[in-house]
Amino acid sequence: MKKITTFILVALLPLVANAYDAQIDGIYYNFSGDEAEVTEGNARGDYQIDDDEIITYDYSYSGTVTIPETVTYNEKIYSVTSIGDGAFSYCRGLTSVTIPCSVTSIGKFAFVNCSGLTSIRVAESNTTYDSRNDCNAIIETATNTLIAGCQNSTIPDDVTSIGDEAFAGCSGLTSLTIPGTVTSIGWSVFNGCSGLTSISVAESNTTYDSRNDCNAIIETATNTLITGCQNTTIPDGVTRIYDSAFIECSGLTSITIPNSVTSIGHWAFGHCSGLTSVTIGNSVTTIGHSAFRSCSSLTDISIPNSVTTIGDWAFSYCRGLTSITIPNNVTDIPAFAFSHCSSLTSVTIPGSVTSISYYAFEYCSGLTSVIVDRATPLTISEGTFSSSNQSNATLYVPYGSKSAYEAADYWKDFNEIIEFNPINVGGTGFATYCSECDLDFSEVSGLKAYIASGFSPSTGKLVLTRVTEVPAGEGLYLVGDEGRYNIPTTTTDMFYSNLLKGVTTATTIYPTDGSYTNFILANGSHGVAFYSLSAAGELAAGKAYLQLPTTSASDVKAISVIFDDDEDAIQSIEEESQTQRIYNLQGQQVNTPKNGLYIVNGKKVFIK
Repeated sequence: MKKITTFILVALLPLVANAYDAQIDGIYYNFSGDEAEVTEGNARGDYQIDDDEIITYDYSYSGTVTIPETVTYNEKIYSVTSIGDGAFSYCRGLTSVTIPCSVTSIGKFAFVNCSGLTSIRVAESNTTYDSRNDCNAIIETATNTLIAGCQNSTIPDDVTSIGDEAFAGCSGLTSLTIPGTVTSIGWSVFNGCSGLTSISVAESNTTYDSRNDCNAIIETATNTLITGCQNTTIPDGVTRIYDSAFIECSGLTSITIPNSVTSIGHWAFGHCSGLTSVTIGNSVTTIGHSAFRSCSSLTDISIPNSVTTIGDWAFSYCRGLTSITIPNNVTDIPAFAFSHCSSLTSVTIPGSVTSISYYAFEYCSGLTSVIVDRATPLTISEGTFSSSNQSNATLYVPYGSKSAYEAADYWKDFNEIIEFNPINVGGTGFATYCSECDLDFSEVSGLKAYIASGFSPSTGKLVLTRVTEVPAGEGLYLVGDEGRYNIPTTTTDMFYSNLLKGVTTATTIYPTDGSYTNFILANGSHGVAFYSLSAAGELAAGKAYLQLPTTSASDVKAISVIFDDDEDAIQSIEEESQTQRIYNLQGQQVNTPKNGLYIVNGKKVFIK
């Protein structure tokens, strides 16, 4: 299996116009000595697939082309001995070609992307190439290498190698079987075969396999998937997805990359325009350059934290992508990584990132928020966010670092800079918290904040009231999915009567405090619960503890925060809305308030 590090479609075509000496009977030639080479013409048209990427199609050849053994030019007879590099490439109207016995050399990519080609034949007397068994392909006889195929090709049983891009652009090709004799397959063999639905490898093949009817070609010894199609299922055990494995597979709509895969190659899913869903396993460490480039239907992708390296252009032109979170093991966001993601509204950059390359987020015109979990601004260039709606977007930075970003080149160009406070929730989904700054939970997804607004000894219920605006120093009970949450800071005059007491520095908590009994959230015999203390202990900064009047909780050992059948534990949390609930300053609910000061919807209200 050959190695390629860069694959650029336009590089396959010469850039010089009129690169031929003569056109005779519809075929273009260059002459040297007594020999003629079939070459490309100049009847071309451009097809733009990206803002900066253009494929040029050749209309020089169409229909049936029969190459003669000799050609006369300026009264001299030349032997037609070669077909030049890219001579018939991108000739979409070409349907049939016949190659004479005189041809002894066929250049690279000679028939690449001839999407309408249905017949390829080589004269039986040709000693260099053949089309054995009417296979509709060109085979290099001495090496048994299939160098060019078409939509009607079959691979003969004695072929041992398939050359680079041999079937590239054969969009009418639907099914192919690799015989047991094949021991070498080049790169991008099925590039652009958008109609391919079935790939199989003969069971007798000891080099490649299609295990579990996966509709893909896997290099057995290395467990590398080298070619897939729109119906591929990647089997467990595959460790690598090779360069260009699914490139231009427009019929592919969904793919799951199993946990066994550690790397995704360059251009692996490039230009898979129909791809809407991708699940990346949590063992992938490397995503190659342009790996998902121009997956225009992809709206969401979760990059696992196992990923340490993302290549240049990896997600560029993913025009449907709406948000992205960079994994917290990535140190570099490379050039053009998310450029031209015009629907991208939200970007989260972890503290692990130490460099952001030029144009990483250019032309992200829908950008509304960028979250950077780094107190010290990185040095970025003018082009990093060029044409990306910076003047209307909000930059979120860690608490205490706003002034640094306001002074930093190009970071200061965001419309607004807001500080946030990070909160981590563990696997239990519950936590206590206390912040040094005012917080706003109103737009936070996946995490809810509560105060303990009351406790009823008669019913054994702890009353939790959900809050959104939280003043500094307030004790909170958090419920959410495991993960890290960046909570925006705010300025609030809210006041709560709260049985949860927050600490902003490490504090020693005692079993009792005057006439109060203290409880600490822990995962103990009653599960996740507030447990009474048997001895003094230190509570970490940024946490909260529950404090109840001893007269109300003297016999309570654990206050459960989940349903619990143990009679010594509180059996439920009553989650209340902030509307239509009135509490006195002791946190007790009042149904018929009299004159005085009360807490209504979290605010002090004087009722006359």
